[in-house]
Amino acid sequence: MLTGALSASSVSAASLGYYGFSPHECGEDDIAAIGSGANAFMEAAIRIDPEADPLVANLKGRNILGVRCYLRADYKQKSKGFSCVKAYTGSLEEEAASKTVNFTAGWNEVYFDEPVTIGDSPVYVGYRVFETQGEPFPIAAYRNALMPGVCFINPGRNGWIEESSRGTLLIEAIIDGDDNAMDNHVIVAPFAQPLVVAPGSDFECSLYVHNQSAGHIGSIVYSGYDSDGHLTASRTLDLPSPLEPYGSVTLTGILRSPDIEGSAVTLTAKATEIDGKKNTDCMATSIELYVSSDVFRRVPLVEEFTGLRCTNCPFMFYYLDMALEKFADPHIYVAHHTGFIDDFFTKPCDKSLEYLFGSGGTYNPAVMYDRRVMQGYAVPVIGAENQANTEHYETRLDEAMLHPALAKVLVDSDVSADNVSCRIYGKISKAAMDFKENLYVTAYLLEDNIPATGKYMQSGMDDIPEDAPADLKERFRHRGVIRHCFNAGDNGDLMTIGDDGSFDISFDAVKPEADWKPENCEVVAFVHKVNEKDLADNYVLNAGAKRFNDFAQNGVERLEKTGDLSIFVTHSGHIEASDPDAKLSVFSLSGIPCNPSERLNPGVYIVRWKLSDNSCGVRKIAVR
Repeated sequence: MLTGALSASSVSAASLGYYGFSPHECGEDDIAAIGSGANAFMEAAIRIDPEADPLVANLKGRNILGVRCYLRADYKQKSKGFSCVKAYTGSLEEEAASKTVNFTAGWNEVYFDEPVTIGDSPVYVGYRVFETQGEPFPIAAYRNALMPGVCFINPGRNGWIEESSRGTLLIEAIIDGDDNAMDNHVIVAPFAQPLVVAPGSDFECSLYVHNQSAGHIGSIVYSGYDSDGHLTASRTLDLPSPLEPYGSVTLTGILRSPDIEGSAVTLTAKATEIDGKKNTDCMATSIELYVSSDVFRRVPLVEEFTGLRCTNCPFMFYYLDMALEKFADPHIYVAHHTGFIDDFFTKPCDKSLEYLFGSGGTYNPAVMYDRRVMQGYAVPVIGAENQANTEHYETRLDEAMLHPALAKVLVDSDVSADNVSCRIYGKISKAAMDFKENLYVTAYLLEDNIPATGKYMQSGMDDIPEDAPADLKERFRHRGVIRHCFNAGDNGDLMTIGDDGSFDISFDAVKPEADWKPENCEVVAFVHKVNEKDLADNYVLNAGAKRFNDFAQNGVERLEKTGDLSIFVTHSGHIEASDPDAKLSVFSLSGIPCNPSERLNPGVYIVRWKLSDNSCGVRKIAVR
């Protein structure tokens, strides 16, 4: 048995090879942590499948000698039999070959007592540790690569699940035999695209290129294919420097979308030529695209869970409200008075959303953005952060803006002391037509600027701590309060959508109650999915209000001109602006926040800029 942190040079290159999907080496900043946050067993594995990868088919009869894996802390649990490497043949439900070992933080190479032979069935190789609450999450993934279908985790012995949303697991199989068997193979994996692309058109994307060979690679030709296997386009990619054995790099590439429109259009990519030699046996990878000739402007929906008796709620409101003010773009803010103790403002439509907290119970203050599960979270509702600043709210708003607007939501309403009418109309993107039968519309009458007095007195405002913001009491007011829900269902009404994607819905008018102030009221609406069994399937396609109709009618991609502001990439790989006071927020195409002051890997990034006059915009920029 061999264990501990070993370099590639410490083994014989003539007799060993490595098979995996992550870089052979990567920096700590590129690692995403995965764990349960509790005292529990954690397992991770990658799939080595001759049906999915022609290289593995070529390796039939070769042996898997051991496992190379990265751990984020020491796990010296050999005496208890907790920490070990494993290999499952056939499926993850079969009995595994294993080797107990003491892991150290960093890379470990561990050999089985008896090798595992590669045959016709897939082999899953990985490791198990016992995670202790309070220690760093044990499982490590390379965050700059997404390889769906090959990485699996078993959190707390609750069953294996495929996990690719946070990156590619840092696991490799150690293979015996002549290196030449692994020559001339490379994986080209496009990052999942959150943006809408037009049918049959070229689009920029980030390509994760992983060298499966024991030799260096200088250039590749990669090709895209639709779901029927028809070629969409082929491109040549010259690497900036030769890619070392088992090495990886992320670069900017161009793919062409299929001609079909839909919300889950499959595009498959693979390398077809390596250093001038044709090779159709490289592993293929697939992504699902939003493909539509409709492009709408996004109006994000921000929903806070709050309550009159919540003493912490004023603090969340203060920083969230500041973040929304700085955001300066059209958005909808709704306050749900539920999640802890009901009060005068609580409506049945508020309580109907409590399932979005997940199984951990209900609590406030909390917030969610377009009802999406944000990066790093398992449920749509995010509890209040303890940071006394707006940064975490701004980051989530930027992340929400990266998702495509799959509907145009227009509102026609009149609000007076005698009557409130409501008509919602618009169009569903062609990219959403394949699930148009399962879409809901929700329409609220909201009131802003309600004083925190009398029966609407807010707890926590009488005895404000010394470390609270000096203007908290002055700034606080009840905003986004639901005065009336127009829907028959508490969580929206199922929509009827025309063959061209259009919809037009009128609700019964209502008479305002005596304590409502019509001048502070407006009707808002949004189109969304409802799925209590799958919390990730409750997202909002888009929102709207009458005051945003002109903004939404434009029907063009949201991309403001930067005027005299220049945004550029320095020679050292940093993103900077010509105005030193400009605030830049940078995201990868998969929505992962990046630090613009640090050197960025080659690829395409989305940059959101804001100036001191509150002007702002979004643009794509390529780091080469």
